[in-house]
Amino acid sequence: AVTAAASVELVHTATLVHDDFIDEASTRRGLATVNARWGASAALIMGDVLDSKVFALLTARQSHEQLAILARTTHQMSIAEMMQLEWKRRLDLSFEDYFTIIERKTASLIEASCEIGALLHPGLIEHRAALADYGRKVGLAFQITDDIFDYRGDRRRLGKPVGGDWREGRITLPFIAARANAGSSERAELDRAAQECEDPSVLWTDVRDFVQRHGGVDVAYDYAHRYGREAKEALDGVTVTPQSDILATAADYVLGRLQ
Repeated sequence: AVTAAASVELVHTATLVHDDFIDEASTRRGLATVNARWGASAALIMGDVLDSKVFALLTARQSHEQLAILARTTHQMSIAEMMQLEWKRRLDLSFEDYFTIIERKTASLIEASCEIGALLHPGLIEHRAALADYGRKVGLAFQITDDIFDYRGDRRRLGKPVGGDWREGRITLPFIAARANAGSSERAELDRAAQECEDPSVLWTDVRDFVQRHGGVDVAYDYAHRYGREAKEALDGVTVTPQSDILATAADYVLGRLQ
């Protein structure tokens, strides 16, 4: 179980290192990123080292089912990254495409960790599907809260500059919802400003105000709470304690970050 947990975290860390490399980010969790401190080449190779270590660990232990789950998950996460690149700065990104990205990029890894955990516990293996569903819903709630922080958070809580998603061309739920609520003339005006602007960061204040004015954050809050509730509902048939209690508390913690 420890090896499996470490493998999941290695995959997670690898994705963060690669994300920072792609975005040319300078900070992560309040510290310098690998690419900022040691260079882009080191970041690219380090992400590969972490990923390959996972497959070496699980293969050596003949943990084939766990390996299959993580192999499928890392593939989904990679596809999501490609989708993000393809749709970079697409202001008309749909709700459906946004949820496809975050389900594959973020929720899939938490889903995998919960499913693997169930496989390794005799009392939970029959609840494998329920725990996977819980993990997927918690992952969706977590990513949405992260996206909300980018519009309402502060640098100290985020561990990175606010407004980073907009500056790096990632269109997230608060903006998508605000754009859907805005009038056609205001949408056209913002689209035109974005197209004519070489540096998107100069529009950040206007974009943040646009999102607040049209209730984008409130809509995102509603989605986050919905997925948090559905995550806890997935545990209804899981009577094994303290695991079920801990997972319910984890769902509350994800939503509690918004307080």
